[in-house]
Amino acid sequence: MSSLSRHLNKCLQPQAGSSNNYSDGQSLDPYYIEETEKQKHYTATVRVPHDKYDSFLNGANQLGDIRSKSSNVENLGQEYTDLNTTLQIYEAKEKRYLKMLSTITDDEQAIRVEKELTELQVKIAGIKTRMTEIQTDVDYSTIELNLREVTKYNEAPEQTDTFFQRLGNTVSDTWKNFGIFLEAMLFFFIRILPYAVIIGLIVLVVLWITKKRKWKRDSDKKEPDKFPK
Repeated sequence: MSSLSRHLNKCLQPQAGSSNNYSDGQSLDPYYIEETEKQKHYTATVRVPHDKYDSFLNGANQLGDIRSKSSNVENLGQEYTDLNTTLQIYEAKEKRYLKMLSTITDDEQAIRVEKELTELQVKIAGIKTRMTEIQTDVDYSTIELNLREVTKYNEAPEQTDTFFQRLGNTVSDTWKNFGIFLEAMLFFFIRILPYAVIIGLIVLVVLWITKKRKWKRDSDKKEPDKFPK
């Protein structure tokens, strides 16, 4: 993952926004996991200047095996043009309100004009903010990266053309999986052992009480036979 960080720092300018997230694949596991058993996962969302877009992708392609890649281009030209036209209309209306406000002598009318002017200025500020966002989107490209560490690497696929090779691999994998199964079952029994002991004691107590009550009932039933009328 360090090579990716160096590549991000090389391609990004200081004003470009970015975010990233790292996980070792076992973040929620309460037990210690060997480094060789972890599958590291790294995600990043970066804003790359448009003139560095191609160089960034070329560098990212060298980080590993690309499994999927997609791109999306959004045309913001029409929205920017519409916003600019609306902004000109609002700014002209703002000037009229300001001129009107400077000549009004009635307090109530002045308050109404100030209220409308304030609402208009809020709209103008929102339009300018959106136009700035569009300009930033044009100058920068947003790239989302999703990287997973390879846990088992083979230079080339294994050739198992013969029957004995396939048989040997099958037997080896079977015993390996069986060993993993036994290990998992052992850990499972160790974890549930305290609970099993407690439940077993409760069952024994319940059986003993039940048996004692049954023996007492049987004794009560036989008691009249000892003293016949």
